Amino acid sequence: AAQATISELNERLKLEHSNSSASHLTVIAQLKDHHAAEARALQHTADEERQQLTRKIDSLQSQLSTEKNIKDEEISRLRAQLNTTESSKAALETQLRIAEDSLKNNTLELDNVRKHNTELQEFRAQATKKMSERELSSVSVTERLRYLTDTLNNRESELRLTRD
Repeated sequence: AAQATISELNERLKLEHSNSSASHLTVIAQLKDHHAAEARALQHTADEERQQLTRKIDSLQSQLSTEKNIKDEEISRLRAQLNTTESSKAALETQLRIAEDSLKNNTLELDNVRKHNTELQEFRAQATKKMSERELSSVSVTERLRYLTDTLNNRESELRLTRD
């Protein structure tokens, strides 16, 4: 009877063990299914996020590319403007040097003209002085001549009177 009880207990233990293993297997299968569903959901979410990020990256790359092209065009325009400005600057510097040389030559010429003008003014002053002296001398000679003529006329008149 003890053997029968032991056998029965062993059978029950096997049955319980079997039921427990089946229950474990069911729970494990359920956990595995639940885990697989979560993994799929996570994979799906990750795929959606990756697609959103890829679209966002593509959009940003496109925007950056457009901005880069605009900036490159602006840089090219500014370089062309800089080249034009540098050319203008060089031309203006050349014109300035020419103007400075011309000014220097004009200044030398003006100094020369002033010198000649001073010489001419001195000559004119001397000539005027000499002319004035000559005029005075001429007036003086004319007065003497008149005096002498008057004297001569008077003497001639006196002489005629005396002869008559």
